[in-house]
Amino acid sequence: MTPLREEYLYKLQDLSEHSHTGNYVAEVIGEIIERIGPNKISAIVSDNASNVRNARKIIEEKYPNIENVRCIAHAVNLIACDILKESFGDRLLRKVNTLASFFKNSHQAGAKLTQLIKENSIHGGGIKLYCKTRWTTASKSVDSVIRLEPVLEQIITNESNLLNDKIKRVIQTRNFFSDLRILSFVLNLLRKAVLALESRSATLGDCFLSLIKLSAVLKQLPKSFNQNFRNHCFNVMNERFKEFNDDKYITCFFLDPRFRSKPLTAKAYSRIVRCATTIGKRLGFDLKESRALCEQIKDYRDNKPPFDLDESCSLDDPLNWWNLIDTDPRPNSLPRVARHLLAICPNSASCERGFSTLGWLFNDRRLNLNISRLESMAKMIMHWKSNAKKELGFYGIEKNDTRISETEMNIRIAEALAKTNDDDDECDVLSNESLPNQITVLSDNCVVLIEHVWIDKFVDLSHKLIIEEIGEIPDDILDESEEEYEKINTDDGNDDEQESEQESDGEGNFDYNVEDLLNEFIDVDDVDEEE
Repeated sequence: MTPLREEYLYKLQDLSEHSHTGNYVAEVIGEIIERIGPNKISAIVSDNASNVRNARKIIEEKYPNIENVRCIAHAVNLIACDILKESFGDRLLRKVNTLASFFKNSHQAGAKLTQLIKENSIHGGGIKLYCKTRWTTASKSVDSVIRLEPVLEQIITNESNLLNDKIKRVIQTRNFFSDLRILSFVLNLLRKAVLALESRSATLGDCFLSLIKLSAVLKQLPKSFNQNFRNHCFNVMNERFKEFNDDKYITCFFLDPRFRSKPLTAKAYSRIVRCATTIGKRLGFDLKESRALCEQIKDYRDNKPPFDLDESCSLDDPLNWWNLIDTDPRPNSLPRVARHLLAICPNSASCERGFSTLGWLFNDRRLNLNISRLESMAKMIMHWKSNAKKELGFYGIEKNDTRISETEMNIRIAEALAKTNDDDDECDVLSNESLPNQITVLSDNCVVLIEHVWIDKFVDLSHKLIIEEIGEIPDDILDESEEEYEKINTDDGNDDEQESEQESDGEGNFDYNVEDLLNEFIDVDDVDEEE
């Protein structure tokens, strides 16, 4: 994946004869890095399986300029899976799958459901089946039942002879549909986060923004929510968020000109400066360039020239904005760090789509293809996808006035992948098998005071820019009397530093300590880690 978000396949290799340990995977990746050139690669991105996680760590130690990034889309999906382990969500999804299976297997009931859907002009089809291995299907299945509530009530009132006792009990369960709306409110945000973060245009800053949105929604959850479910959501997200308590996410968020300082608290500043200077040193900055970097971070935060360029110049892509910044005659330190971080696509979704295509070509069709020919086919497919406008002459004909956004495209792809096969045994939500990397949250009946998530320390979750991104909470579950969700009290720390005279500007000095450099530019109290 290039900084312009063009996908290219470098090589396919048959590794079936080897044990896929972390060391072996790192060795294979290292060979590719050496052929391409370590200085041409910004990051290695993958899911969090133990072997590839170890491989990423080995690569990071060997090549300090290459960032170690976990796929954020996988992580958000695991948040949804962990949330659904609580009895409230698990019980509702079992009932949803019971309804979906019944209307799929019963010809009379299924035909009546289809007929009533058409008569009531309800769009979106029938009840969707939840599949634990397919992202977004939990939200889609819950929403499908909510959408068909009037139809299901018609069937149980006028056509109850088509239903068995189990289905009648499910539909007539007290608060069944209201509970589904509660679950839908939480899952919809996770679904939107997955769809946004699996986009090729996503950045590390978008990851942090999604975590902020999830945190802000947690703080907005009213008392009318199921208490145990609300506590469970907090516990799950706190545990998962710890995996992304990494300075490069908040730094990339800060480097988006929309969020350079407004939602961030004073406590976030020291983390950002430390991360930027550490990355600068790994990129080969000498002491002079690192000092210039710290000064430029201050100027950027305070909207001083040359960082006072209008945000509209970014065209919804922060990388475009930074490409227009020129710090001459000072070193181009901060723009280099910004371009390094913003060039990283924090998901492996596009890669998995590519391998799904290979699976369709090779496995499902049972074609007798060798690795070389399969590699050539895959390279052509990815090249055409990245260069469709230039390579495909018919692209865009008679479609000048219509354009499908990438988010809408992801939604359509997810809907297509959500269509289940009859032989798909993985789609049984009733299975007690745990997904990989799931956390275990102990269940109890105690009512506890919800603790703040760690993002609270660094971002004002009540800021207008964050609240606007979330949207409105449904009116029927609003409760404005929440006392435990008090506004975060942030310290009014003074970030102005006294710059001391330097005997040397540090040019050519690569043997310097980042912490000593930080002490020159930020207060000691701000540098200390917050408990």
